[in-house]
Amino acid sequence: RNWLDESYHEICVYLEFPTAHWSKIKSTNPIERLNEELRRRERCIRIFPNEKSCMRLFGAILQGYSEDWTSGKIYLSEPIQRIRENQINPMPIESPRDGMKPCSVGYASSAGLHPVAIR
Repeated sequence: RNWLDESYHEICVYLEFPTAHWSKIKSTNPIERLNEELRRRERCIRIFPNEKSCMRLFGAILQGYSEDWTSGKIYLSEPIQRIRENQINPMPIESPRDGMKPCSVGYASSAGLHPVAIR
């Protein structure tokens, strides 16, 4: 198996969200914003006394962002809940009639898309 087959779940998780959200999810803007915030905080301090102090500051910033995303403040909380439910009880994938084995992924099926078959 190759890397793409093994990481299909992670690569295509955005397919579980409504189609209107796909462009926002595929964008790197949230990551860029987070990196900008980390750089801004780092510039204020200039020199950290040790590695642990840097890790504490960055950890607190990352924890704050994580809490915003998981607390429901972000408009994607309902689709995230559907993804969590699908991870617990994955949707079954029908086997195609032509004898090809489907990929072991269930994310795309609820969006009306079909996973790529493995030959």
